[in-house]
Amino acid sequence: MRELAGLWGGFLLIFGIVFGIFLSILWILLPFAVFGIKRRLDCVILLLEEQNKKSGKMVVEEALVHSQPRKDLRKKRVAYEKSSRKEVR
Repeated sequence: MRELAGLWGGFLLIFGIVFGIFLSILWILLPFAVFGIKRRLDCVILLLEEQNKKSGKMVVEEALVHSQPRKDLRKKRVAYEKSSRKEVR
């Protein structure tokens, strides 16, 4: 029974040492991974801000179009169709 306890004790000691080495390696490498991800996140944040500005402009333009009387829209559509026909010819 004492042999079995000594075997388990040795196994746990080796496992503890390997686990400690593994944690030490992670502790050393983790800051580099965090800074690498931080750069990418900064880029993604900039892209999202640009997209939000564009979508905000689209919402404002859409609100302006819907707030105008229908007669103005018809006149603008007819004028646009005439100008696009001229461009095709």
